[in-house]
Amino acid sequence: MFKKSRNNGDTYTSKPQKLTPEELTKLSHEEFADYLLDEKVPDRQSINRISGNNVKSTYDRKTKEAIAKYEFPSHKRILEDSVNLIQTTKSLETLIGRYDIALEHYFWIREQISNGVPLYFESKGNFADELKEHANYHIHRIAENTFKTHKSKIATLKTDKAKESHKEKTLILLSECINSLKQTENTNEWIAEINALQNKL
Repeated sequence: MFKKSRNNGDTYTSKPQKLTPEELTKLSHEEFADYLLDEKVPDRQSINRISGNNVKSTYDRKTKEAIAKYEFPSHKRILEDSVNLIQTTKSLETLIGRYDIALEHYFWIREQISNGVPLYFESKGNFADELKEHANYHIHRIAENTFKTHKSKIATLKTDKAKESHKEKTLILLSECINSLKQTENTNEWIAEINALQNKL
């Protein structure tokens, strides 16, 4: 509920002034709900006290529509960016961090849907479980890359001490990969595959 003014032919939007109780009674349900949203009224008891059921219902609907229009796209974008980074990063630390971020924004979206916000979020099944499998697949990818890097590097090292030191570092990285795996029905298989890489060092 913003008023438009003209100045030298230009149109701009300005926030309305506070309305008096008498002026508020002259507003339609839609206008009153818009006014409450524009003023960002945080106190639901105040809304209940000064408005009837029709206004409260309209206010709730408009709040949900605003969440869907203005907040949801940002959460969805961050979630999708995090999923994409999980499958491209070479850093285990980045992968785990992005997994946590993706899960956080997914739970936010799920909460809004359960609260009746009109959102569409497509998933083949349980997204949280899908994300675990997605993370485990790419943790294993990082483990394989770590193993390949070790094999390439160790061929260039001249002393046994340098080779042993690099081996120990690689073992630690592979152990971190195992410890970072998410619990799913296939976790033991991923562990076995990374253990096999460790045994080949």
